[in-house]
Amino acid sequence: MGHDFPAKGQQGVKFLYQSDNQAKVVSVAGTFNSWDHTKHKMDQKGSKLYYKCASTVQFY
Repeated sequence: MGHDFPAKGQQGVKFLYQSDNQAKVVSVAGTFNSWDHTKHKMDQKGSKLYYKCASTVQFY
């Protein structure tokens, strides 16, 4: 999982989510992607942990 995150000095945002129960799909949505839940689907690691590194996220 660690190799998916930005290296030191690189720009990006790390998202981690631990589900109370097994979810089918987890996404990150916000103003940075016009609230489009299809743009940043999180990857599953184990049965309850989801992660996403979004290197293209820009905050305004």
